[in-house]
Amino acid sequence: MSGFWLLIHPSTAFFDRKLKRCSSSISTIVSPSFWTLIEVLRKPSLTKHLANEIPQYYSARSAEYDVAGLASMPLLQSIHKEIERLRVAFYLVQEVAIDDCRLDSQWKLPKNASAVAFSHDVAMNTAEWAKARPRTVERPLEEFWAERFLILDRTTSHPRKDQPKSEKVETGRFSMHGIEHLDLASSSDHYASLGQDFAKAVQTATLAIFLTEFELQLCDLEAVDAAMPPVRETAFGEVRVLDKVAVRIRKRGTREKR
Repeated sequence: MSGFWLLIHPSTAFFDRKLKRCSSSISTIVSPSFWTLIEVLRKPSLTKHLANEIPQYYSARSAEYDVAGLASMPLLQSIHKEIERLRVAFYLVQEVAIDDCRLDSQWKLPKNASAVAFSHDVAMNTAEWAKARPRTVERPLEEFWAERFLILDRTTSHPRKDQPKSEKVETGRFSMHGIEHLDLASSSDHYASLGQDFAKAVQTATLAIFLTEFELQLCDLEAVDAAMPPVRETAFGEVRVLDKVAVRIRKRGTREKR
């Protein structure tokens, strides 16, 4: 009987691993994929730009996307990091490895103490971002900016004279140089269960399929703006919109695909 019992009731450790993977998939894949799509759709010029770029990574012969190639696009890398910074909330627990770790002029932590940091406290620290790379705060950290992590290509990033500045899509080189210490997701175990590359690949593939296989449009931009959650309100866990987001969606025909 004991053998039969073990057969149908796996160990607690097995369940623990499965539960962690399920939980991790929500915070590292499902929620970021949703936010990536919504934030891209909120800026029609960005939607159009990506919809024109993504088909270059599609092979009609194999009917497959080059997901690795897509994920390496500078703009998409920047979008992933911006979603991770603004729309993902998690905590980091770190054990102090030195004696008297000083936090400021009044507070310090003893060696072997456990320190807890919350991602949004770092993500919204304007002074630290400005000191590390001034360009990152050219737009408020409280709002989504797709190009925040790009080093601009000044020869191609200027908008046309008839193009409003808010509608331009900047190009450049993706870089985390100098701001690595502000990237808590990569320095923590946030992606420990599924892996950062895998999570990014699924997010990229999801965006690619939706933008090329379907025609999408937010029904009411003002309602979507009103549904955006306040930053800093969620210490950790899933960041959710305040209300339902209505989207018009239509499957493209074969000849309509980009």
